[in-house]
Amino acid sequence: MSASFILTSAASAYSYAQDKNDPDVQHSGIRATPRLNDEIKPTATCMPCQHCTDEKNEKKRRVSRERLCYYCHMPGHQIYTCKAKENDEEMQLIKQAINAGIRSQNDDVHCREEMIVTGTDGGQWNEIWYVNPTFNHHFVGNIDVFKRVKHIMGVETRSGMNNFLFIRGVGHVEVKTGNEKLQIPSVFYSPDIDRNVLSLEQLTLQGFTVRRFGDTCKIFPMFSSHLRW
Repeated sequence: MSASFILTSAASAYSYAQDKNDPDVQHSGIRATPRLNDEIKPTATCMPCQHCTDEKNEKKRRVSRERLCYYCHMPGHQIYTCKAKENDEEMQLIKQAINAGIRSQNDDVHCREEMIVTGTDGGQWNEIWYVNPTFNHHFVGNIDVFKRVKHIMGVETRSGMNNFLFIRGVGHVEVKTGNEKLQIPSVFYSPDIDRNVLSLEQLTLQGFTVRRFGDTCKIFPMFSSHLRW
């Protein structure tokens, strides 16, 4: 036997022993591969197990058919039986009820604090004027009371009534208090308010003096001769 044949046989035996111990090397013969995670593809020396193939295909079909909830995006139910949606809606209703109750109480308190300007309550409803200690600016909801008005756009968020008012104009009004007339400047027009309200703070800054008599009050201009201390 030649030396080259002995060396070749030994090398082949050594290579076969290494391939036998290496799990990644496929040997001859038709068999099912043990790798479950890799996609099984038929080759000349390897055919996939039919049971595993059917099981994987069925799993893919089952996953594709499973729908998610449109609200919480979780499987197993639809939106009309979603507990997360029901809980969120209940919390929203509770918050709305609480806020509505608080707003109603605050509005009642602010309305009780308002004073009717003496001499303005003898006419129509839109001619009555109030003085409110919580408002920061004068507001009216009737544009016809203005002597002069300029169109502006704005939002008042500190109206003292736990809400906001859209401003659509500012101008000059005339308040009739019996036989006297008061010229009040810098009055905002807002269609969101249903009455004529003068701010006690703004009246003071404009130089007016307000005397309260129970639920009514009287407004005196600066340096009025009728003002008695």
